[in-house]
Amino acid sequence: KERKVPGMNFETRSSKRKRILGMLKGLKFLLKQVWRYKKIYIIYEILLQLSKLMIPISSIIFPKYIIDELMGQQRAEYLVSFIIGMLSLNFLGVFL
Repeated sequence: KERKVPGMNFETRSSKRKRILGMLKGLKFLLKQVWRYKKIYIIYEILLQLSKLMIPISSIIFPKYIIDELMGQQRAEYLVSFIIGMLSLNFLGVFL
């Protein structure tokens, strides 16, 4: 039973669960329809999301390795490869 308080919107756990299950049923229907007519779209979207996930990961991990290399052995080929790797992953994620 939902509580009605003027000016406040309370939602019980059961109504929230019903709303989420309804949304998931709609998503399942949508995915079935897309898979039936255009399978490559789902594969493309998964790859797109994975590539966009790489932007924050590369922006966190690569600077650490660059700083470690600058403070440590200072090998130019490693520095260049880390910088190229970071830029290429960011480029890939932004322009896909």
